[in-house]
Amino acid sequence: MSRKSRRFAESALIALGLSALSLTPPDAALARGKLKGKITKTGDKGMIIRPLSGGDQIIAPSDANGEVRLIGLAAGAYSVQVIGSTPITPMKVDKDGRLAFAAYEEAPPARPVVLRWAEQIAFEGGASGDKSVYDLHEIRRIRPYPCALSPPGTPPACGAARTFIDVNASTPQEMVRLAPELPMQSAVHIMVQREKGGPYASIEDFARRNCPANDIAINQGAVQVAGLLILMPIASGASAVPGFSCQPRGGPQFSLYGKKHNYVGHVTLLR
Repeated sequence: MSRKSRRFAESALIALGLSALSLTPPDAALARGKLKGKITKTGDKGMIIRPLSGGDQIIAPSDANGEVRLIGLAAGAYSVQVIGSTPITPMKVDKDGRLAFAAYEEAPPARPVVLRWAEQIAFEGGASGDKSVYDLHEIRRIRPYPCALSPPGTPPACGAARTFIDVNASTPQEMVRLAPELPMQSAVHIMVQREKGGPYASIEDFARRNCPANDIAINQGAVQVAGLLILMPIASGASAVPGFSCQPRGGPQFSLYGKKHNYVGHVTLLR
């Protein structure tokens, strides 16, 4: 890694509140000549996309080919990390708002554990409407809807219909409309909990307040929790990767993209 790249990576880590000492795994991962094991793309992994200038963080699943493509990002510097792995990779988004990257891994026996990291790749097409691309403009769209007839000259809208679930704003009816697999009883519980205990602060907070008493499953669209947007897998059918789920009988854990995460203690997705 060049000195310029190292300085950029260090500044990215400082912005994220992490020690520059954690640069060792990314250096090993991104300097391909230092890797001795078999390197392959790895699909169905959760990826954390962080804008270094602030704003919402995004979690997205890599597809079966290990790749992620996003449209509608603000231009600027970002970092990308595979959930549960140490390497953090700086990436740049140009004015076109597009970002594409892939998840890679170096498997044992070259090292005692699997090393996973992300690398930016060429976007290579992927227009809006392509089922392999996440269009954030479309995902975050909010349509006004009329509640009653309005006087002439008055905008005929008094509410909003989202194309994503906002657990701090969506009604139970909206949640079930966007995620038909979510039981209405669970959607009502989500609303009651935020009205009683205040807005959900994180995905772990959401799970702590809902999962012990409810079956929750959201496998379509996207879910906004405070400053985090979780994108659900695009693919559908029998081979589709699951999105978010939890059950009272499952213990203090929720599942995201088929992998379990604790919602107690100090373990978080955005560590």
